[in-house]
Amino acid sequence: MGSGLAEQVVVAVPGPAGAERSSFPALGIGTSAIGGSFGPEDEAEALAVVRRAYELGVCMFDTAPIYGYGAAESRLGRALRDLPRGELIVSTKVGLLDAPPSLATKAGRALRAAATGD
Repeated sequence: MGSGLAEQVVVAVPGPAGAERSSFPALGIGTSAIGGSFGPEDEAEALAVVRRAYELGVCMFDTAPIYGYGAAESRLGRALRDLPRGELIVSTKVGLLDAPPSLATKAGRALRAAATGD
C-alpha cells in the first residue's frame, strides 16, 4: 500500500461485552485513517486495507462520524457490504461530532445505505 495507510491503522481493544454478544475479538481495526484523519486517502486503498484486515482475521471495526466527516463510515460500509454480516462487529461513537448536524445525518444514512445496499 503506497501511502502508508496500513501503518496508520490503529488497533482497538473492545470494552465490556454488550447484551447481544457474550464475547468480542481481542483485536479490531480503527477507521480514522481511512476517513482521512491523517491526510487525504485514496478510496481504493482505504477499501483494500479494510478488506485485507478481514482476510487476516479482523472482524471488529471501529468508526465515528467525526472521522472525515462521515467518510470513514461510508468507506467502511462499502468495504464490508459483501462480507458475511454475522461475522462482523462495527462500533461507532455518538455525540462526537465536529460537523454540522445535517452532515452527520447524511453520513449515518450513507453508512446504512452502504451496509444494506439501499
